[in-house]
Amino acid sequence: MPRVNLLIADEVGLGKTIEAGLVVQEMILRHRVRSVLIVCPSSLQLQWRDEMRDKFGLEFRIIDSEGISQLHRKRGIHVNPWSHFPRLITSIDFLKRLDRSVLVGTFASSETAFFKSFR
Repeated sequence: MPRVNLLIADEVGLGKTIEAGLVVQEMILRHRVRSVLIVCPSSLQLQWRDEMRDKFGLEFRIIDSEGISQLHRKRGIHVNPWSHFPRLITSIDFLKRLDRSVLVGTFASSETAFFKSFR
């Protein structure tokens, strides 16, 4: 299956969440993606998670320092959160602090829809 990438970047209030939810839902139904990463400002992570769940029935995990700590306590320190969950939301600032090779290695090897939301 060819790799799928998508960037949605619009002004505030133009429906990025709805557009992304429709696209993700369709791609999952067509078996075009196995994993999805939504990157947004940290202040919008809960909103994205709630809207994906409430409007589209899609469960996403928020990956931040706290989420990674919880995952390591439950599953061990060697678990990779980027490959452990199929649908993720993280913040732009959190990604900036990470080693890029971790992300590239994880997402280059799988079919991933990538959504980026800016304010």
